[in-house]
Amino acid sequence: MQTLHDMELLQRAHDDAVAEANSAAVAIAELVAEGHRPGKDDIDRYRVARLGVESTRRDLEYCLQIELHELNMKF
Repeated sequence: MQTLHDMELLQRAHDDAVAEANSAAVAIAELVAEGHRPGKDDIDRYRVARLGVESTRRDLEYCLQIELHELNMKF
């Protein structure tokens, strides 16, 4: 069973991943707006950050499903 603290940690990890993805996306947008082409490192940073968002979202969903299942089993 997950504790509230566990869920808060996972939510914080997700929030951090979203912030990193947004930061990477903004950096790319600024480069493009200035007429520059984003480099491989910029694109890689965004891709890794996006994967972090997706994986932490899935983790959150999975943990919530487990909790809901456990609640349903009690009632």
